[in-house]
Amino acid sequence: MIVVYLVAVVALGAYFSGRQRSLEEYFHASGTIPWWAVGISILATGLSPISYLAGPGWIFAKDSRASIVSTLMALALVPLAAAIWLPLWSRLRVLSIYEYLELRYRTWVRSAGAVLFLMFTIIWVGTALGTAGMGFQQVTGFSSHWCIVCIAVLGTAYTVLGGLRAVIWTDVIQFAVFMIGYGAILVTLLQFYDWQPLEIYRIATETISSETGYPHTKLISFELDPNIEATFWVLLFSRVF
Repeated sequence: MIVVYLVAVVALGAYFSGRQRSLEEYFHASGTIPWWAVGISILATGLSPISYLAGPGWIFAKDSRASIVSTLMALALVPLAAAIWLPLWSRLRVLSIYEYLELRYRTWVRSAGAVLFLMFTIIWVGTALGTAGMGFQQVTGFSSHWCIVCIAVLGTAYTVLGGLRAVIWTDVIQFAVFMIGYGAILVTLLQFYDWQPLEIYRIATETISSETGYPHTKLISFELDPNIEATFWVLLFSRVF
């Protein structure tokens, strides 16, 4: 299944590579992608092995503040971001945020923005690849290092070949795979607990994390101590930023 999937997404990137005729097509897919595919792609971009393994692992070891409340905050900020940015993008029609930074400010601001984004992306993608490598190692028995190399090379290949069009349509496929996976996990867990979801919640509520001192269902805390992870204020600052 994994090999067929990886070959399919690279083949899709190669297929779309033949349609590359301009920067507008490469970066914007000529503006011809359906809105629903773009929306799914944005959601799928935020999903990764971190969502599948690291997020649940955090809840299992600690509590639910960093995962659930942070996501709810992000959803609450969507209307504000849309109100500010969508009219601006619709009016300017620039190829990227960096082009806007140069138009609005100066060339060095554009370069600084690009460098900062690359630094953030390297950290985030590195974490996602590391998590994926460990997951693949458990499933396949192969070295996690080779799994990371394989995923990075194939992911880069279909992105570079096909541009944004390949990225969006492979994201749509990935989103479907993720959702089917989430459904399978849910059914498996419910079967394990004889289809009693409240029993799962009871166990999580009554079990106190040795790392945080909270039950695993703890959702929010308002402490001002900077040594405490995932307080309301830290999550809010992170999301607004």
